[in-house]
Amino acid sequence: MSVNKLIKFYILKPEPCLNNTSFLQNTSDSISYQIFKSAFPEENFYRIDIDKRTLYFDIKTYSKNHIFGTCSVKEALKATNFIQQRNKETLQAKPFTELNDENQLEAYTFFYVDFIHNRMAAIANKKIPQIHNVLMQTIWENSHNLSQISIQPELIQDVKKEAEKLVNPSWLEIEFASPPSSAEIPKMDLILNEPDFKSTKYRVKIKIEKTNKKFIDKIMQLGNKKDEDHISMLKLIGKNELGLDETFNFIESLYAKTVPLELTDDTVKNIAYIEENLKKYLDKHTLELA
Repeated sequence: MSVNKLIKFYILKPEPCLNNTSFLQNTSDSISYQIFKSAFPEENFYRIDIDKRTLYFDIKTYSKNHIFGTCSVKEALKATNFIQQRNKETLQAKPFTELNDENQLEAYTFFYVDFIHNRMAAIANKKIPQIHNVLMQTIWENSHNLSQISIQPELIQDVKKEAEKLVNPSWLEIEFASPPSSAEIPKMDLILNEPDFKSTKYRVKIKIEKTNKKFIDKIMQLGNKKDEDHISMLKLIGKNELGLDETFNFIESLYAKTVPLELTDDTVKNIAYIEENLKKYLDKHTLELA
């Protein structure tokens, strides 16, 4: 079964900390590896409480060059989810809201850290949108406030070059906020015959049929004037080199890539396959920026 997943890329930067002296004395291992090792000493599971949520890390593989694992959070099921369970004998059904007391459902994602090049790749999951912050906090707490590292989404340096990698752009999305763009908002008060109607922003999605070589330059001009024109969103949708739909965000300008993953019913094979692909795409990303 093939599924498309978004991989986000991050940069690691060791920060000054109390463990620095001992880390610097050990010249055979990277400082990033030693920082992670102080918080995740072995392949095991770890937990942390952040903002009234408990998150878990399950470390799958570990070496002086990398760490690979999952980050998860409890998945709360409510009656409003419209998921039910049915007794196979009586055929009676009831809403499914929880497992037994010994188990819980969790939403999770995978991450892969390269200690040699100080970079990380993680599969995006809306339930865990700030995995880099969770990792930083876990390292700080598990090391007893002795180790610290910065893990931040990687900013695109050459926006034009990356945007031009999109093949056959199909959609352009723009969101305007007032002022001064309020003058451009359709006069809905007149259309609705409602004088009290007020609006503060509007969003347009434009289907692209044809462009020329200056198209990306023109979009970048809009992005460069985002504060002047009060543009709060500017996205271009097209195909990446893998033939998959990719959304390029000119406002955020962060490295990300949509990739196909061929998954099976074999969990063990899936985990090894995902590790292999996260490493592959992270290596490719690192090589392209070298």
